[in-house]
Amino acid sequence: MEDLKKKMIKEIVENFYREAVKDFLIGYHFRKIQETPSEKILYPELSAFSKHIPRIIKFWEIQLIGSSKESKRTQHEKPFNLISSHAYLNIRKGELHRFTLLFDQTIEAFRKEKRNLTKGEVDLIEKWKEKLSFFKQSFLDSKTIFS
Repeated sequence: MEDLKKKMIKEIVENFYREAVKDFLIGYHFRKIQETPSEKILYPELSAFSKHIPRIIKFWEIQLIGSSKESKRTQHEKPFNLISSHAYLNIRKGELHRFTLLFDQTIEAFRKEKRNLTKGEVDLIEKWKEKLSFFKQSFLDSKTIFS
């Protein structure tokens, strides 16, 4: 079941990135972090984020499934701070709302496309939506992002 959940997380994250990079309001933030140039300047392929997307997938796996042995931090790694790691982007509140709306729409599109979801998959989707709402509120409450 865990492999099925990981596959689901990967699919949703990749689908989100396909839409987010070309979004009229937030796409430019994603294009700032692409690792390799793309022939499609405004619509880079997922391969332009070959290091970033696996980190995002791992982030969501930890948030939704929990830590596995290989995902636990080593002694020398700093803990990941979601807020401070995004501060340099200078995200505006409207962009944050757009990001969460687009992510929610991506999750819902997945739910509609896969009509016969297991209870575990449905529970994962609900947990994901709760986490997304929690992170959105954390950003809105942040003095680092929105002063």
